[in-house]
Amino acid sequence: MKVKIANYRSYNAFGTVDEFMEKLGLDWCPGAWLYSKLGKRKVKVKIDPWDIYEGVSSMSYVILPLVKGMRADLFSIHAVDKADVPEVLHKTYDEHGFSLEAWDWVLGEMEFAFEYITEDWIPEDGEEWKRLEERCTNGTVLFGKYFRGFWT
Repeated sequence: MKVKIANYRSYNAFGTVDEFMEKLGLDWCPGAWLYSKLGKRKVKVKIDPWDIYEGVSSMSYVILPLVKGMRADLFSIHAVDKADVPEVLHKTYDEHGFSLEAWDWVLGEMEFAFEYITEDWIPEDGEEWKRLEERCTNGTVLFGKYFRGFWT
């Protein structure tokens, strides 16, 4: 597998974001729309046959650094359902329903899951294996649920 994704084209040729939006006659615009006006990113993905045979492992090698990067730079947080986090974190939510601690916990569960998958480690104890598998499943389910929160 080879993945090459270029950075977004810069709007700096137009000055600041505010100057660019003023030139377009806008007061506000979503980032995706703004970047669409600047041109698409160059993306090149090559999938080899062996990547398909063990897709879970192959994708985990790509996802893990992304999750770790998001966790290291908690610039933005995603709203997390209280049902998805331990009860002890419920008191950390603000009046708008956001919690940095809850989002960090969710990212931690994702990180554990993808590390567990990439290490391909199986404990000898059946109870320990069951506990780790449940946590891994939880982390991948949370990844699917909160995937759209991966932006800063």
